Amino acid sequence: MTQNRYDIVVEVSKSNIEHIHEVQKFNPYHDRLGRFTSGGGGAGVSMGVGSAPAGGKKEAVTGTLRDVEKANKDLDHEVATIINPDTGKVIFSKAGDRFGVSFNSSEQREIARTVLTHNHPDNSIFSPMDVAMSYHLKSIRATNPDGTVYELGNMKRRDAIMAYNTHYMTARSESFNKLGIDAKTRDRDLTASQRAESFSYIAGSCHKWLSDNASKDGYQYEKGRIES
Repeated sequence: MTQNRYDIVVEVSKSNIEHIHEVQKFNPYHDRLGRFTSGGGGAGVSMGVGSAPAGGKKEAVTGTLRDVEKANKDLDHEVATIINPDTGKVIFSKAGDRFGVSFNSSEQREIARTVLTHNHPDNSIFSPMDVAMSYHLKSIRATNPDGTVYELGNMKRRDAIMAYNTHYMTARSESFNKLGIDAKTRDRDLTASQRAESFSYIAGSCHKWLSDNASKDGYQYEKGRIES
């Protein structure tokens, strides 16, 4: 669903979510319907479905994340990969376009309590939809071409999800003001240099917000580098 000013997300993976019935938010990284993943196949993913490195539980998950994220970080479109947190096996992966990808209802059921990693071609931090989806994931990761990786886990408070959305939107408005861009402009219509500057500002502001509020809101958040 859309509105004149912004693309508005009115539905967030409702399977396995009892306490969030609707999260309404703007989502510049994904399609106009707010879907997280669409398209088919796992282009760019170096590991096949069901495969995992040898070793213990932690080593298996870390190894899969390393291989997938190294393979996908430089793609010009998003690929989401779903990983079993107990075995490190790839459950499935899907590819979309530069600005997003979406899951159908049956895939949404498979995603619950897994690890989801995906790449952001424009060096961006979690979108509001990413954070809303993290509610029923074990963790969500977003990787950038510059090697940065963001990880968020245990985001279980609805008010924190909504607060992140508000902060993200404020940061986006501030970045557009600095660039002299009309607030109605969609991110996909920005020039490459405008996107880079806007996303850099948003990432810095939202990184600070996630860091500052982690203890109070009970979630885990880290910013690091893709495993070499």
